[in-house]
Amino acid sequence: MWEEISRNLCKKVSDTFLWEHLHIFCGGSPHPSGSKENYGIADFVGKCWEEWGWPIVDRQEFYVTLPFGPPENGPWNEVVLTNFDCTEVIHRAENSVTIPSTLENSQPVNVGNLINHQLPVYQAYSCSGEAFGNFIFVNYARRKDLLLFDKLQGRQEGEPSLICDRSFIVIARLGNGTRQSKLKNLLKHCSCGQNNTPLPDHHPGALVLYPDPHDFAVDDIVYPDGKGLPGDAPVFGHMNMKYSGGGDSTCIGFPSLPHIYRTDTLVQGDALTQIPVQPVGYNDAKVFLSYLNGPTVPDDWGACLSTHVGPSSNTFLRVIVRNEVSKNPVRLCNIIGVMPGENTSTSTESDHYVIMGNHHDAWVQGACDPGSGMIILQQIAQILGEAYCNGFRPRRTIILCSWDGEEFSVLGSTHFVHKSEYELLSRSVVYINSDCPIKGHKKFSARTDNLLVDSLLKVAKLVPVDPPINMQSFYDEWLNSQNDGLYEPVVIVESRHLVADQIIYLLPTA
Repeated sequence: MWEEISRNLCKKVSDTFLWEHLHIFCGGSPHPSGSKENYGIADFVGKCWEEWGWPIVDRQEFYVTLPFGPPENGPWNEVVLTNFDCTEVIHRAENSVTIPSTLENSQPVNVGNLINHQLPVYQAYSCSGEAFGNFIFVNYARRKDLLLFDKLQGRQEGEPSLICDRSFIVIARLGNGTRQSKLKNLLKHCSCGQNNTPLPDHHPGALVLYPDPHDFAVDDIVYPDGKGLPGDAPVFGHMNMKYSGGGDSTCIGFPSLPHIYRTDTLVQGDALTQIPVQPVGYNDAKVFLSYLNGPTVPDDWGACLSTHVGPSSNTFLRVIVRNEVSKNPVRLCNIIGVMPGENTSTSTESDHYVIMGNHHDAWVQGACDPGSGMIILQQIAQILGEAYCNGFRPRRTIILCSWDGEEFSVLGSTHFVHKSEYELLSRSVVYINSDCPIKGHKKFSARTDNLLVDSLLKVAKLVPVDPPINMQSFYDEWLNSQNDGLYEPVVIVESRHLVADQIIYLLPTA
């Protein structure tokens, strides 16, 4: 029965629908959390779901204090390479991205009607501040990288490390750990007071992060001709130092509601970083790293842009971060669609929830993240809404969620989980996250909980690859692409099924 329903629903997938909605979500101006453009996206999603027949659509507004970048009208953040006495600027990193975009976000667009938007580059949750001095390279800033750096410098036990000197600026590449872990490793490496406590000013002056092409453009043609990251593209992200699990750091463990007591955590050394942090693209990083002297990069660090670990000798970096924190709480909005289940003579699970979600906020325009996931969520909402209007009733309650504030530390989904904690603990069956499902078209890979492996393989047998041109099942093409003489495709298994005391922390990113 369900196989027949599934096949009929799959036939309603429309490439025209997906294309139009991708332009609506990603063809307009940048829509980060807290912007009027992003609220317009949320409102558009809610209106669509109501129009498509979803019986319950809830606009779940909540208010949070957000760590923004520098003022839109400037001055913006800076990373500048100078000579030893600052009389000459050798290189200045790009401190903004220019985005060609259409005029509107929330309605079908004419893609030929383009305007340019400039967006300042920043690291969310970085404190403001200024640093100036020689610079060094510490690979991924893992603990073993920092220890090897000290060894290369000939540091003896009891001697200070260059890493722990405010007159030095650290350059590290992204990957092999979160942004927070890199900074925490640096600070912990420099905690040499009594009982390994930090000493005042015993840390680097600033941290510069960049995406190395050996990690972000491996064997790939760069965008727009391929999916490799271009050299002028910094990677936006957050460094919430207070709450590694995500959520509003001012009310940890509670929803972001007006009556909840808040603490002022968006200060330097708490939720904000202890030292300034700024991202740059790898074109700029390549210039900076070319001025390093000192020991050569060890083989253990693998291929990277740098040939030496430093320090620089006659050149200095100046890092200026001018980030701001919102003066007042900012309105964010989750969209929650509910299709109630209906008990039958053979099923009494209508009070069990099957939840699927994705976020609608983006650092810039968000074609992959979150656009590719949002158009899938929209298509599912449209197909199920139409089926509901024609009499379809699911056995279990289906909940679709369009989250806000994900890029600022999964604020929206965590708020939802804290707000509905006990209901979710007792009724949730599964959460399917559709963030970043499409990154090019070279290969397909699957990663899921071991409880869902069989379901994934069954569904793959029902879905044609590219109807009506290619009616081969997705399962067969997937198996053939692996070309390993296997009996079934390989699924990467991550044990993410939740017990009662874990769901509150894992549901937002499961």
